[in-house]
Amino acid sequence: MTRISTPPFAAYPSPSSAGHKVSSTDFLPKGFDPARIVPRGPGRFAWVDDNGVAHPLRTGDELPNSDGVPVETTWHGYAMRKMQENIMYWWRDRSDFFVSCDNFIHFSPNEVFNEHFRGPDVYVVTNVAWEPLRKSWVMWEEGGRLPDLIIEMVSESSVRNDIIVKKELYQSIFKTQEYYCIFPGGNRIEAWRLNRQKKYQPIKPVDGRYPSEILGASIGWWTGDVWKSDQPAIMTLPRLYDPAGRLVPYPVEAERQRADAQHQRADAEHQRADAAESELARVLAELERLKRAKSD
Repeated sequence: MTRISTPPFAAYPSPSSAGHKVSSTDFLPKGFDPARIVPRGPGRFAWVDDNGVAHPLRTGDELPNSDGVPVETTWHGYAMRKMQENIMYWWRDRSDFFVSCDNFIHFSPNEVFNEHFRGPDVYVVTNVAWEPLRKSWVMWEEGGRLPDLIIEMVSESSVRNDIIVKKELYQSIFKTQEYYCIFPGGNRIEAWRLNRQKKYQPIKPVDGRYPSEILGASIGWWTGDVWKSDQPAIMTLPRLYDPAGRLVPYPVEAERQRADAQHQRADAEHQRADAAESELARVLAELERLKRAKSD
């Protein structure tokens, strides 16, 4: 059995935001308003500034969709991908959402990496078509839509950015309804939801899990085998729990559960067949005995 350890920095103090103020001008050009985005031909858009000048916007095919930077640790890679899998399985009967991990979001005509486009670890957009599959999320190609839920897997190098800069960006620019910061170690999650004043308020845990109104499920911790193979790999990861507190399975777990259920049904059917055969043999033997007794 392999145990994949989590990084040894789960006890970070939250960085102070004192003296740090993020405004829209940190991210958006002066006068930029998504309401001023206009079509400029098939699949192309532009934004119109205060002087009526149209500035062409690049398409998703033209914009970068990867920075080539590897995830910080093995844990971070698993945590992102398995959370995406978990959400996709939870909503497996729906096709009106988009979920992605480590995928760029383009929200500003400026294109300075890590300032004017972001790559959240996991994000969810609801009430959109699942297809076509996107290389990245380009706000002006999506009717101005930005994520409803964002999850960041905090790392030693990203903690200040995640807790201060991104939190302000997602609150004030993205208007993302829910934001989760998940720290390695299995004992710390910080989460916020927009209130009526469009300001983030902490989400309080219930039974140790953090309920998401967007997902209709809760995010909590789980320790178990992530490989589901002959060589188990034990990790502690964030996972979804349904409203009844039951673990939402990964697709591979659900498939194994279906296979186990089929085997159980087959075994039960074999047992019923064996029992019926035994009963038939007993009845035939009893008839034969009565027949011999009558002839005697």
